[in-house]
Amino acid sequence: MAVLSLLALGAWTCGGDSDLFSAGTVTTTSGGGATSSGAGGGGAASSSGDGGSSSTSSSGGGSGGSSSGAGGDGGSGTGIGAPCTWDGAPCDPNLYCQAEGCGAGTCQPVLPQTAQEKQFAPICGCDGINYFNPSIAASFGMSIAHGDRCTEDEQVGCHKANNPCAQGYFCNRTVASLPSCMLSPIHTGECWAVPLSCDPNGPQAKACANSLCYDLCSLIQSENPWYGPGTC
Repeated sequence: MAVLSLLALGAWTCGGDSDLFSAGTVTTTSGGGATSSGAGGGGAASSSGDGGSSSTSSSGGGSGGSSSGAGGDGGSGTGIGAPCTWDGAPCDPNLYCQAEGCGAGTCQPVLPQTAQEKQFAPICGCDGINYFNPSIAASFGMSIAHGDRCTEDEQVGCHKANNPCAQGYFCNRTVASLPSCMLSPIHTGECWAVPLSCDPNGPQAKACANSLCYDLCSLIQSENPWYGPGTC
């Protein structure tokens, strides 16, 4: 039933809207080789004979060889766990700089989209995008600026028609109340990243189109206006 109701959303237009969903998307070390050198003095031998007697003596001494090797300089790395800064050099492919507060951090793997969590725990990314929860930010390879939504000064604004969000993000167009739904046009919002698959039992709010309740993830994906979180 939720799917049929969502499809009904696409038929309602608000300022010209007619769609429901928009598709989004060693340290290396070098070391000098060991060198060895050795020098040995040959043994000296002498013999003498006197009155038919003879004696022979020999002695030999050699200095032991010595070896030494100069260690190479340690290399720098950008692999997993390597130190990094948010605005510094990038980490290795498929890694990102996980830097809380957009400062110093370490290179960590980008989270597979199949591992995204679905709970609603919004955070503000270092790019000014609102992420549905920290795992969504990790799947986009984005560090967290702070918990909760981006402020008006931080967030990336959008206009569904003239200034859409980048691919993979959605223009979240929430309004204060049902009367606000009547204002036209309602095109502006802020860019969000949400799970690929929404939880229909997640937090609910009402669509401006019909005042029916849907989960927040689906409402954001629809890019149509909605209101009243917590009123369902």
